[in-house]
Amino acid sequence: MASAVLGLSVPALVLGPVLIVAFSLTFYILPPALMEWIDIGPFSIPNFRFLILPAVTLSAVYTAYVARLMRAAMLETLRTDYVRTARAKGLSERVVVFRHALRGALLPVVSFTGPALAFLIGGTIVVERIFALAGLGQFFLQSANNRDYTLTLGIVFFVAIMLIVMNLIVDVAYAIIDPRIKYS
Repeated sequence: MASAVLGLSVPALVLGPVLIVAFSLTFYILPPALMEWIDIGPFSIPNFRFLILPAVTLSAVYTAYVARLMRAAMLETLRTDYVRTARAKGLSERVVVFRHALRGALLPVVSFTGPALAFLIGGTIVVERIFALAGLGQFFLQSANNRDYTLTLGIVFFVAIMLIVMNLIVDVAYAIIDPRIKYS
């Protein structure tokens, strides 16, 4: 939980440069910025070594929040009556935790994950700036600076559509995770 609190406390604006200094400039393990493409015949794919630091920077806050949310939900679920009944039936602790308690504890995590994935797109602006990557955030900043309202509205519309789609996926996942929820 200490790493989860640290992940929540350190913003991407600070974590990105710290990771660059640690893994790129000190230990020379990962490349610091830009993107390298690998040509495979008629196609080009990104070299995934260049995506590790931006992915860690972008996902640190969300991973920490999911860890704290999952821990709290799991502790609450383990105290419920149906988990106590499963233990009383003589099921192993592994079966009780993974088959019974985990499904109930996943509901708050799934609720958070839908909107978080949509807002993750908006959070890429800072990470793209730090790691000199071209992406949706860069286009959004350029369109705002150039007063290209059509592109700005298009990007905002895209993020709004992503939020709606993620919320729809969360609603469908609810019905899969919790058999008590029925959509008719």
